[in-house]
Amino acid sequence: MESKPAITTPVYTLSSGHSMPMIGLGTDGITDPTIIARAVTDLGYRLLDTASRYKNEHVVGQAITLAASQVKREELFVVTKVWIDEVEDVEGACRRSLEKLGLEWVDLYLLHWPVAVRTIMQEDGSEKYEKINLPVHKIWPQLEALVDLGLAKSIGVSNFNVQSLWDLQSYARTPPAANEVEIHPLYNQSPLVAYCLSQHILPVAYSSLARASNAAKKKGTANVLETELIQGLARKYSKIETQIVLNWAVVGRGYAVIPKSATFERQRDNLQGVTDFKMEESEYKRITDELHDGSKICKTYEWLFNYDLWA
Repeated sequence: MESKPAITTPVYTLSSGHSMPMIGLGTDGITDPTIIARAVTDLGYRLLDTASRYKNEHVVGQAITLAASQVKREELFVVTKVWIDEVEDVEGACRRSLEKLGLEWVDLYLLHWPVAVRTIMQEDGSEKYEKINLPVHKIWPQLEALVDLGLAKSIGVSNFNVQSLWDLQSYARTPPAANEVEIHPLYNQSPLVAYCLSQHILPVAYSSLARASNAAKKKGTANVLETELIQGLARKYSKIETQIVLNWAVVGRGYAVIPKSATFERQRDNLQGVTDFKMEESEYKRITDELHDGSKICKTYEWLFNYDLWA
């Protein structure tokens, strides 16, 4: 069976020379491979984002197998990441991920955080981390070796700030092709976005719709989709609110997004009808300037940088 044509979405040529779709599917938390497979075959997703830490690489791999009769491997762009307690042996971690994914190579392999630890299992089954002296300048060459071995087409980072990127660029033989970080109207990361784009490092936004968890909502985090500005623009352009926010990111600011959803209708809305219109430059600027309040959605691993909490 011939593969179905993908929905037309912008692509970005990475510094590695490989092309990456600008809209993808975040798969964290998805445990049913048919959900991902349908997103690929029926909706046209070509970018799939996972990670060792998500513990669902095998699910993504099963989905790729299910979709294989309609979508060739070469048509997909698969992203995964090495977790903070795997960085002593990045090649081993990558090979484990490839085995779970059922792939010979990954299109983009990311260093998940600029931190290195060992995991200590407690008697109650919980995890505790022990910091180890393994700076990024000793980890990064291991990722560069993955490209040499043909295990990764491109390499990059995640959760890096400007200073971390600048440090990495000062010694990297292969510069990072992408930086996956939290970006949305409430936390627009304008300085980081500007720096990345100026250095040909593609920002990839997770939590791109700022859908707050129940815990975050209790702390007063706003729902960007309910703001008067976003709702007004949705009415003006006959779009839904999520499409306005994603258009602001991809068309207005020029970076990639990987909104996460296990619902077919939401997956459709997050891909289709997002880049087929352009708002006024003043409207993109209003979203950037007026909605930013510094609210972060993903705070799960901020404690990694509080060294008083280490074992």
